[in-house]
Formats: sequence, structure tokens, C-alpha cells
Amino acid sequence: MRTDWRADYLGLCCDNILTKAIQVAYNDTMQKKHKKIFDAIFHDPVLENIAWRDIEKLFSALGADIEEGRGSRVTVTLNDEIAVFHSPHPQKETVKGAVKAAREFLILTGVERC
Repeated sequence: MRTDWRADYLGLCCDNILTKAIQVAYNDTMQKKHKKIFDAIFHDPVLENIAWRDIEKLFSALGADIEEGRGSRVTVTLNDEIAVFHSPHPQKETVKGAVKAAREFLILTGVERC
């Protein structure tokens, strides 16, 4: 049985934290660039040089609905969970707090990789 640092970080075995649907979503629908962004979001220490557009594209690749709100608010709905993010401006890279929020949202929605 194979584990990786994310599973070890959570103290769980990969087979216990993933459903087949999520595995298929990760392995079949995500392109190589999306997988790189996914890995960057889960990198430790937290990176802050990830472009917000790349994070949005990752959410879309996972099947999320993304709606632009007032100002720079972005509402993301994935697996019946809703999160509101503040897209960075005028710079295009996210700050550490936004990357952490994206990580927590992915964990909350059950999207993880083995």
C-alpha cells in the first residue's frame, strides 16, 4: 500500500481518505498543469507564488462552479461545499493565506491525491 506526505500529514492511509470517484476525477480529468498546481497548493511550507487564475483553473478541472461576485470576490462551489475567496489585485499571485484557504477547501470537499 502506497502512501505519500499528504496522507502522512493527515495521519491516514490513502486508501481510507479517497473514494474511487475522487481518484478518477484527479487521475482522469486533470491535466499535468493542474496536477502541478494541486501539488503547489499542498506544498509545505506554503507557497505564495501561485497565480490565482491557475487555482481557478484547477477548481474548474475538478468540476467546481465558479462565480465572480462584487468587487474581487469569487464564489466556488465543489461537492456541495461553498467557499468565497478574494482574488488578488493588482498582482496576480496569491498570498499565503489564500493558498491555505484553497488547501483547506480542497480537503473539506474531499479532494486529495495519492
